[in-house]
Amino acid sequence: MDNRRRFLEALAGQADFDPALIDRPGTAVRANEERTDTGIVVCYWVGEHALIWGDPALLADLGDLDGAPTAVDRDTARARLAALGSPFVASADMRVQPDPPAAPGPIPDGYRQRWLRSADPADADEVRAFADRNDPDDVEEAALDELDDFDEHAINVLEPTAGDEAGRIVAYASACDWDWDDGFTDIGVLVEPPHRGRGLGTLVVAHTAAALHAEGRIPLYRHGHHNDGSRLIAIANGFEVATSLIFHAPPDPEDSDQAGSEGDG
Repeated sequence: MDNRRRFLEALAGQADFDPALIDRPGTAVRANEERTDTGIVVCYWVGEHALIWGDPALLADLGDLDGAPTAVDRDTARARLAALGSPFVASADMRVQPDPPAAPGPIPDGYRQRWLRSADPADADEVRAFADRNDPDDVEEAALDELDDFDEHAINVLEPTAGDEAGRIVAYASACDWDWDDGFTDIGVLVEPPHRGRGLGTLVVAHTAAALHAEGRIPLYRHGHHNDGSRLIAIANGFEVATSLIFHAPPDPEDSDQAGSEGDG
């Protein structure tokens, strides 16, 4: 079974979704009891099929879409969900690599690579200092604020070897196990803005993916649908889209700045 198919079957298993539907045009609506009364709905596009999965109360009003012979389009799904009180939050792509991934390139002159462990207090302090220097939204997207998830896998970083930044992390990639299938490992990446455009993100992801493959793991890469920098890193490393999705949820009452606009991001 190829990596994309294995990913899609893991998704189908979580959503109580017949894997045979993956290969057929249409739309399926599935309730997720764990999201009861949350207003959360996720729509996945898998080839020519659409899967709508989330709060049972909201999905009861989308029953007319279940079993439709064509996949509901993004605009229709977003409009229907917004009308039901679950506004758009984000869109994303989830990607997997072919097996095996391409060999990573060399470390460029002027940088050195190190492998850190989140369980090591000194290493964890370095990573937190790196996170503190970066935009909180970028940190969250890279899952850099969840260090406890990375105990099983080394964190790959690049540092300049000279100048004022010598010995300071400027590029980072980490990996944590994917809840739905423990054979997959989810990669997060972050590069400090002054060091972007030099291929460092592509490089740390390539070396992390190669290390995971050597451990018998399947690298998984997720990014915002319109995050061009992250998308280009994924493409450069041979990650292919397994599914695209939109995420709808009510604003968090504890966060007045929660993104809930109608623009993709």
